[in-house]
Amino acid sequence: MRVFEALGLKRFLITDRPSGENPLLKHRQHLAYYEREDDLVELVSHHLRDDRDREAIAEEGHREVMGRHTYDHRVRRIWEIMAENGFRMQAPLRKARVDAVFLGYQKVFGRLMMLDSMANLFTQPEVSFTARLRALPYVVLAVLHRLRQMGWRKFVASFLTQFRRNGN
Repeated sequence: MRVFEALGLKRFLITDRPSGENPLLKHRQHLAYYEREDDLVELVSHHLRDDRDREAIAEEGHREVMGRHTYDHRVRRIWEIMAENGFRMQAPLRKARVDAVFLGYQKVFGRLMMLDSMANLFTQPEVSFTARLRALPYVVLAVLHRLRQMGWRKFVASFLTQFRRNGN
């Protein structure tokens, strides 16, 4: 919500890139995204020097959020989806088999990098071994994405430096 709140207040925002293929808000058009610390330093330096660019992005981000991403827009879209479905109350996963539910949650939690939640689901005894195997790519991708966000190269370099200092 902080993204929409900041842009709704016509403020320039630099934030980490959301997971997923197609973010709702565009980099350097509505706000600025970074993936690594090096990107963040570069973005902050650039936008501190370029008031006009920073203000134009903040203005466009504000226009986009107020025009397409308010609570009113969300409620209207939910209402449209419910109407398309004849206002039937349904949740497809409630009728699905345990393994399908497990895989569905792993996929969602993986995109959100909710590693603790992913690990907790693996402890459910009713989930089959096959489903656990099929979920492993979601786990691996989530871990890799998280390491990338954390600047894994710096982490590995500091780990190796510490390892060498200890004489191992």
